[in-house]
Amino acid sequence: MATTTRTGSLGLQAPASRHPAVDALRRIVITPVGAVSLAVIVALVFIAVFATWIAPYSFRLPSADTFQGPSSVHFLGTDNIGRDTLSRLIQGARVSIYVGFLTVGFGTLVGACVGLTSGFIGGTADLIIQRFVDSIQAIPALILTMAIISVIGPSTTNAVLAIAVFVAASNSRVVRGAVFAVKENVYLEAAEVIGASPLRRMVRHVLPNVMPPILILISAGFGSAIIIESALSFLGLATQRPDVSWGMMLRDGRAFMESQPGVMLSAGTVIAITVLAFNMLGDVVRDVLDPRLRGSR
Repeated sequence: MATTTRTGSLGLQAPASRHPAVDALRRIVITPVGAVSLAVIVALVFIAVFATWIAPYSFRLPSADTFQGPSSVHFLGTDNIGRDTLSRLIQGARVSIYVGFLTVGFGTLVGACVGLTSGFIGGTADLIIQRFVDSIQAIPALILTMAIISVIGPSTTNAVLAIAVFVAASNSRVVRGAVFAVKENVYLEAAEVIGASPLRRMVRHVLPNVMPPILILISAGFGSAIIIESALSFLGLATQRPDVSWGMMLRDGRAFMESQPGVMLSAGTVIAITVLAFNMLGDVVRDVLDPRLRGSR
């Protein structure tokens, strides 16, 4: 009886376990790199959502204050037709977040479905699907997106669709490899023995175990999407006037790079900081979610 009482008291004193998502977020936040990267991304999302109210001036209307340097009136100066550089950067953040979320969301969803199905079915179907994926990945990402946009026309939405094609193909290979590793586990054989259908085994037993790689792909894919969109906008194949994006600001400031480098430097710096924040967050998420890398930092 004494042993039972002691065991019961110890059970009452045991701390309640955290939800896995809450525990993963806590470990990301307590990491200095993860905390700083997450803070930058949250600030960027906040600026993009409330860009209309945060921007001190209209990003479209020109003024007589052309090529003004940084001052209390224009914090980052103005461009060649007097538009406020800070206001244009803030509005460009909205385009980058829009492109990042739609591209990564659509590309990861399609890529995960293709990789999950291909890896789980295997055989001839897997061979045919992977040869199609190989044909997409054989073309450099920028060249592929340029070819697609040249057919469907330049716009931000079309750029999202073009970039998502490459993202989906790349992500499907990663998910497929994770599915092959999960398929070797005994619990899948047990599920088959008790009569679980292939669809149930794939969704109920395989998909939850390949979610960590999918989450890593999501966190790391934003940076690539923003870089490709900026490159396409720089070439005039993505965002079109009167809208603005960071890549378009680089293109507009290129003609005045030697005399007035402020526009290009500000846009390039924002792109670099944003992409670095997403890439560093992706590294932290990988270390947190991948048990083989846990504790390596």
